[in-house]
Amino acid sequence: MEHFVITVARETGSGGHDITRKLSQQLNIPYYDRDLLRKASEVSGIHERLFGAADERIGWKEMLSAAEKVYTGEEWRGAAGYDLSLDSEQLGEDGCVELIRKILPLFT
Repeated sequence: MEHFVITVARETGSGGHDITRKLSQQLNIPYYDRDLLRKASEVSGIHERLFGAADERIGWKEMLSAAEKVYTGEEWRGAAGYDLSLDSEQLGEDGCVELIRKILPLFT
């Protein structure tokens, strides 16, 4: 499979962290969360606390927006721009992972 990025926006308590970890393991692709701050620090030589301070100051929405622009060339578009929205309470964590895996070929 070609290089691709799966971005998951999640609410606290949704199980999103576990869903993305499971998905990463099953697809054998890297998982980045707060680990991304550490990696950026290592590559740039800028102390991780500075990245963490910037993360807290600008927030995840802005960070995702910047990442989306880098990977897609498009600005953050809000909910209408999502390819998929799942209710983890209804589907459960494993149901979300299974559904994402099933539809992934439609986007690659």
